[in-house]
Amino acid sequence: VVATFKATEQLTFILNYDWARQENATSLVDGSTIKANWSGVAAYVNYQPSEQWRWSLRAEYLDDEDGYRTGVIQEWKEATLTLAYLPTESAEIRMEVRGDRSDESSFVESNGAKKDQNSAGLEVIFKF
Repeated sequence: VVATFKATEQLTFILNYDWARQENATSLVDGSTIKANWSGVAAYVNYQPSEQWRWSLRAEYLDDEDGYRTGVIQEWKEATLTLAYLPTESAEIRMEVRGDRSDESSFVESNGAKKDQNSAGLEVIFKF
């Protein structure tokens, strides 16, 4: 289910809910055959003050109750802040910072696993 509310020409709110079940799924946790269930919700705020600039804030929650989607039985939360520059109609440059947090140590590093991670990214998108 996706709901979009365009408050103004510049400001948009989006809410997304997903629920899924798969019969006879192979567990990524122990290899057994399971009835896998997972669900998630995401909320977005997009603000575009001009034709060339947009920022977005996204927050997501995933309940991977059987570990089927991620390989770990966990509840995962994420937040991303994006600044986008649109120099032309067919190009977009995005800078993002993201924070992830799980109730399990599922983010692997060279010295072990931890419950959270942060990342930054730069994307160049060409639309055709």
